[in-house]
Amino acid sequence: MDAAAIAVKIVGLALFLFTARSVYRHFKGRAAQSAPSPAALGEAEAAPAAGKKPAQQQSKVEHALNAFLLYAWFVFMTALSLGMIVNN
Repeated sequence: MDAAAIAVKIVGLALFLFTARSVYRHFKGRAAQSAPSPAALGEAEAAPAAGKKPAQQQSKVEHALNAFLLYAWFVFMTALSLGMIVNN
């Protein structure tokens, strides 16, 4: 195996690990977001009283398109990185 093939395999492995970490962090964040803690609820109620503007909410269409794009990117990066590892 020549040096270029080894370099491509190392880059592919690094991309795969980064993608797997990103997917893990995404789903871990979604799980934490779906079940808010009682302390977070108290802070959310106090935020408008403190003069802070509430965060703007995404529309359902915008959220769906963003989710589709994110998951398509995850699939693409996984396929690309595994292809770099296996095919070279």
